[in-house]
Amino acid sequence: MKAETFVKTHGLDHAKQVLSNADSGANKYVIDFNWYAAGIVTDDYVLLSELSRVIESHDLVTSYDGLHGAKNTLKLFISSIGIGLYHGVDGVNAELEIPRLKQAIADVEACQ
Repeated sequence: MKAETFVKTHGLDHAKQVLSNADSGANKYVIDFNWYAAGIVTDDYVLLSELSRVIESHDLVTSYDGLHGAKNTLKLFISSIGIGLYHGVDGVNAELEIPRLKQAIADVEACQ
C-alpha cells in the first residue's frame, strides 16, 4: 500500500504511531497483522521510509499554516527566484525549498 493511501485510510496520528513503534531493523509495516518486517512480505504492507516522508511532508505543510499557506509560500519562493532573490522568504534558500515544498504539497493532497 502506498503511504499516502495508508494515511488517507488510517489517519496521520496512526501513521505517526506506527512509525514511532517500529523496530530499528524493520523497513515495512504489515497492515493486516499489525507487525513489522525487514524481509520480503506478500501481504498488504507500507514501507516505513515512505511513511516517514509523508509524515515529514505533513509537518512541513503545517509549518506553513496548512495547504493554502504552503501554496502561497511556494508562489513567493518561485517569484523570488524569478527576480534573483535566492533566499526567498525569511532567509530560506528558495532553490532548496521549492522542490521540497512541491513534494510536500503533493503528498498532503494525495492523502486527502
